Amino acid sequence: MSLDPLILQHEASTENRLRVISLNLEAHSLLKIKEKACSGMFSDFTDGDGKTRIWNNFRSTSGQNVFGVVRTVELESIVTDDENLVIGLPFLTSLDNGDVLVVKGADGFAYFGELMANLAKRTGVNGTIIFGASRDSQAISRLDYPLYATSFTPIDIKGRGRVKAVDVRLEIDSYSIDPLSWVFADSDGAVFFPNEIAEAVLSGVLVMIDSEQEILSQIAQGLSGEQLAKIHEGF
Repeated sequence: MSLDPLILQHEASTENRLRVISLNLEAHSLLKIKEKACSGMFSDFTDGDGKTRIWNNFRSTSGQNVFGVVRTVELESIVTDDENLVIGLPFLTSLDNGDVLVVKGADGFAYFGELMANLAKRTGVNGTIIFGASRDSQAISRLDYPLYATSFTPIDIKGRGRVKAVDVRLEIDSYSIDPLSWVFADSDGAVFFPNEIAEAVLSGVLVMIDSEQEILSQIAQGLSGEQLAKIHEGF
């Protein structure tokens, strides 16, 4: 089933609100996924579907889950004095609560650092995932902003690269990451999946969260391994 257009739902009790893209998925359900799910659940549910891609080579400044709608920035390595911030910064501040900024960068320089992390947090962005380097990792860690990057460097983008395009398809390791697709990332890895299967994936993960909570409750109650094996096919 194709998902309906994005609808912004407000949750006064949360700082960062998630965008709802289907009438069948309430805002509180998406927040439950962000807080209770793990990348392993997404991996298990989508295993072998041929449409999902997982990377496990990211380093995190906070260890917080990142979950939401993908919005993309593509950088290019080029000797120039113009970073194209006139494109990059307005794009960042145009993002909606619940969006995740995904950057295709480079390991030789950093586009995203403390200043952009503060701007992203103020905007309500759910987190940033960088295929490439970031910098100011200690400052971003103190900011408590969710950032995942494949590397870190003190070297700035100035004179080495610029923003090439925003909200475009990113081709990474023979996989296409499209704007308005979805991502969930935690300390084990980042799971990307297209919008066309998002409703099925998210609904399935919600069931898995409830199932795992039930098992954890049974473990806490003292059920034996034999009893657990009779009740559940596997963990």
